[in-house]
Amino acid sequence: MLDSAAANDIVHVPAGRDPIGGATQLRDRFFIRVTVGPRKRLAVRAPWATSLAEADARGKLVQSWVNRLHRAGLADLVPKVVKAGAKANEATLAKITARVDSLVKNDGEYRAGRVEKSTGGVTVTFRTFAERWTSGELARVYPDHVPVKASVADDVERLEKHVYPRVEDAPLTTFTREHADHVMTQLPATLRRATRRHVAQLINRVLNLAVFTGALASNPLPRGWLPKAPKAESVGKESLLPSEEAKLLAGRNGASETVVPLALRFLYAFFHREGMRKGEARALEWPELDLKKGLVSLDENKTDRPRSWVLDPGVHRALVVWHETLGKPDVGRVFAAIPDPAWEKLASLYRSHCEAVGIDRARLFQKKENKLRLRAHDMRAFFVTAAMYAGKDALWITDRTGHTSLGMLRTYERDVRRWRELGEAPIEVAAAIPEVAATLAAALAAANSKTEPKPVPPIAATIEKCTGRELNPYALRRRNLNPLRLPVSPPVR
Repeated sequence: MLDSAAANDIVHVPAGRDPIGGATQLRDRFFIRVTVGPRKRLAVRAPWATSLAEADARGKLVQSWVNRLHRAGLADLVPKVVKAGAKANEATLAKITARVDSLVKNDGEYRAGRVEKSTGGVTVTFRTFAERWTSGELARVYPDHVPVKASVADDVERLEKHVYPRVEDAPLTTFTREHADHVMTQLPATLRRATRRHVAQLINRVLNLAVFTGALASNPLPRGWLPKAPKAESVGKESLLPSEEAKLLAGRNGASETVVPLALRFLYAFFHREGMRKGEARALEWPELDLKKGLVSLDENKTDRPRSWVLDPGVHRALVVWHETLGKPDVGRVFAAIPDPAWEKLASLYRSHCEAVGIDRARLFQKKENKLRLRAHDMRAFFVTAAMYAGKDALWITDRTGHTSLGMLRTYERDVRRWRELGEAPIEVAAAIPEVAATLAAALAAANSKTEPKPVPPIAATIEKCTGRELNPYALRRRNLNPLRLPVSPPVR
């Protein structure tokens, strides 16, 4: 048997040059050696070979088949062809050569038939294949190559809104660049450059997955088709000031009427002080919170980096109140009281509630070509700004936000200097939300009423005479009247 080093030899193939193949000999056995992928060479025994020259000629022939299959996008057939070619006799060899010629010439028809067979005769469209990805099916079939996305809800929303209405019925095997260009030209003119790039990335990602799974021979989109990412500094962004946030958390208008539901006020305060993403807060469950120690743990998130940190003290106290208000549940989502439609329209709700409580800074609600209006994601920016204002270091912040690069923090900071010049500072959650403050005050009053002061025992009078043998502190002070020691031991009056 061939040793593992010879069976899976790692080689470097120069760019722009096809491998030529060859053979090797181990004792009295001959093996063909074929490069089947980047930096991977496969050695297969040729039992019919009687000399190294015969095996070498067969290795070069099989390698030529492999090169043609790779160029045609049929790499999934390579292992089978290599094994068959190593063991074939002359008659079988001619049949394999003819079969490779046919596959390379009609690779599109071959793949279409293969996909149709795997789907029970149903034509695979762009939408049906994309839904295999967004539903998690591809991640289950290819767990080592297709990760599960935590932000898949955003992808589904963009596909439903911008892509499917244009190309959902297009057969995947006949999808061309014209289809992709049609989607991009139909995007609203008011859409931001970053959002346009996200849509293009989704189309490209679906096509790349189709190539990986064998449903497509190659991606029809050329290199450079994706729009360039806009610079972060090219778009103006805003977030609330601490005084404005205090109005929002109070939730009342000029007539002292509550206009913002308690659940949403609590959610806003949570975002402002913990820095979670919307999807993370939406999926947060009670077992992930340790209300005794004030800890939160996120094992599943967008960046696949498990995070755990100590909650803000005010948030911790408010969470205890919220937990008791809901009947102290052991399982379930923390913010289950907020319906799904509210999560989907959180940005518009956030702005409408700001207006309802009297926040009238026009810049928050203005949308221009190079400036965004207030968004739900700006609550996360409020957290980063507040943390920098409090002097927290970058690692402390990224422990909570989950950013993988420190440079991302700059895109979330909303001018700490302005806060300092205005004399603004965030208020504690327990004091900012009236219902929570009232509950905590009532609990404190009840606790104080149950605690009776302990009686102080009377001081027993003594008539014992001082003999001088025991320590007399008053005498010591009288003898140490050095003025330099007076600040330390003041005289007894």
